[in-house]
Amino acid sequence: SSNVAHSNDDCAEASMSAAGSVDNGDACLSTAASMPPLKRIFDCEKLIRGVITNGPYWECKHCNNIYAGINATKALCHVLKIKGTQNVAACKEEIPLIYLQRYEDLYSWQHRGKEAKAEEIVARSNMTAARQDKNCCIFKATVQEFTQSPPPSNN
Repeated sequence: SSNVAHSNDDCAEASMSAAGSVDNGDACLSTAASMPPLKRIFDCEKLIRGVITNGPYWECKHCNNIYAGINATKALCHVLKIKGTQNVAACKEEIPLIYLQRYEDLYSWQHRGKEAKAEEIVARSNMTAARQDKNCCIFKATVQEFTQSPPPSNN
């Protein structure tokens, strides 16, 4: 089954403003594209964080479940229904496309960042290794030159 809801109720308001048609799935995409991208999962009005006497919590307004602690990674995995990660239940409700697209974009952006960082670390490591190899060769050449030179005369 799909994570995406395409009913008139889910996208009606978005569709009316974006394309003038309640029944237009493309309008949902258009509206999602016009919404600002999420920089953090809790920037979305459907994921609320707060503090009560028992401590901090976050709440999914899609399914109305409340979870102890505030963990952005768990919240994102919850709404994306990524099972087997972060020890958090997948959201039981269908996520409207206008929200799902933003969550998927945030997840992709976060993971692209990690891959880019990993590539940068590998590149730096390779540069460091090359520099060390070069320095080692220079040192060896210097030592070899020094050991093969005749000793200075004391005249």
